[in-house]
Amino acid sequence: MMFRLLPAAAMTATALAGMTAGAATVDVYGVVDTGLHYVKADSGDTSVTMDSGISKGSRVGLIGSEDLGGGYKIVFNLETGFSLDDGSFDNTKNRLVNPPRPIINWT
Repeated sequence: MMFRLLPAAAMTATALAGMTAGAATVDVYGVVDTGLHYVKADSGDTSVTMDSGISKGSRVGLIGSEDLGGGYKIVFNLETGFSLDDGSFDNTKNRLVNPPRPIINWT
C-alpha cells in the first residue's frame, strides 16, 4: 500500500514546491472513511473485518488559487478517492457531492 502512494506523494510535493515559489495558495485536505464490522453468528462464531468507504469514501485533494496578475486568477480543485484497505485509487465509490475530475477555473 505504501509503495503505491510514494510516487503520487513525490509528484505532489514537487508540484507544491514549484507552486509555493509563485505565491500560490494551496491547501491539502482529505477524509479517511473506514469502519469495523463485527458479526456474531448464531453458532457463536465471531468475525471482525475492516471496510473502507462506509459513508462517502476516503479521499484526498489539493485546492488552491494563484493570482496571475492583470486581474486574472486561477483556481483549482484536484481530488481523488482511495481505498484504505489496499491503497488503491477509487474515484467511483459513493461520489455524490464532488465529481472525480480536476476542476480549474480562470477568473
